[in-house]
Amino acid sequence: MHLRRLVKGNALRALRRHWSRAAAISLILMILSQFFVSLEFLLSVIFDIPDFADPLRTPQAYLDDLPNAAPAAVALIGGTLLLRLILVVPLKLGTQRWFYQAGDGRPEETFAVFEYFSSLRFFLSAVCLNLQMILRGLFWTAAFLGPPGAVILFARMASGQAGTDFQILLGTGLEVAGFLLLMLMSVFLAIRLMGYYLAPFAFAENPGAGAGAAIRSSVRASRGCRWALLLFELSMIGWRFLELLVIPKLFTYPYRTTAQGLYAHFLFEKMRREEAEKQNRAVEMGEKEKEEQKEEEGHS
Repeated sequence: MHLRRLVKGNALRALRRHWSRAAAISLILMILSQFFVSLEFLLSVIFDIPDFADPLRTPQAYLDDLPNAAPAAVALIGGTLLLRLILVVPLKLGTQRWFYQAGDGRPEETFAVFEYFSSLRFFLSAVCLNLQMILRGLFWTAAFLGPPGAVILFARMASGQAGTDFQILLGTGLEVAGFLLLMLMSVFLAIRLMGYYLAPFAFAENPGAGAGAAIRSSVRASRGCRWALLLFELSMIGWRFLELLVIPKLFTYPYRTTAQGLYAHFLFEKMRREEAEKQNRAVEMGEKEKEEQKEEEGHS
C-alpha cells in the first residue's frame, strides 16, 4: 500500500513540468488509434460489409448475431489489424518509453516517441515484442480457462439432454462448479500475465537486446511481486474508466503510464541488487572453496 501511494505521488511530481508534452504525446497516440477505427468503419460502409451476420434471419433480434466471417469482412479486419500492428504498436511502445524516461527525471523531446521507427531493427523488435506478448497471453488463457470452460460446456450438454432428476441436478452442479473454477482460474491467469507487465519498460531500457530479452527481464523482475503488481493495476481501474472520455485521457494516460514506469524502475533496481548479491555470494563461496582446497593440499 505504501509503495503504491509513493509511486503514484512520484508520478505526479515527475510530470509536474511536462504536462503539455505528455498531453501532446497522448493526443498523437489517440489520433492514430482512432484513425484506424474510423478507416475500418468507413471501408465497411463504402463496400457494404456488415460487422455481424444474421444466420437465423431474425433482424428483430440481435443476440443470435455472429461476427461476419465472410472473406471480405475477414480481409478488412485483418488488414486494419495489420496496419495497427505496424504503426500503432511501435508508437505505443514509444510513448511508454517516453513516460518511463520522464519518471526517471530524463524526459525527452516529444517526437522521441517515434524512436522505434528510427531503425528497422528497433521496429521489428517492437512488433515482435507485441506479437510474443499476445501469443503468450493466448496460450496461458487457453491453459488456465480451457479446463473450466470444458467443464461448463460438458455440464450444459448433459443438462440439455433428457434424463433423470439426478442427472439434471448433477449437470447443474457441474456447471456451478465450472463457473466457480473459472473465476478462480481467472485470478491465477491475471497473476500469471503480470509476468509480462514490465516487458515494454524492459524493452525501453535496452531495445537492442530484442523482444525475448525484454520478456525474460520482465519475468525475472516480477517474480514474487506479481500479486502486488495486479493490485497496483487494479488500484488504477478508476483512471481507466475515466479514459473512456477523450479530454481526461490526455492527462490520465500519462499519469498512469508514468506510475507504471516508476514501479518498473523499482522492480528492475531490486532485481539488479538481488542478482548482484547472488553473484557476490557465489564469488565468496568460490573463494572459500579454493581456500579450503589449498588447506587440504597443504595438510596432505
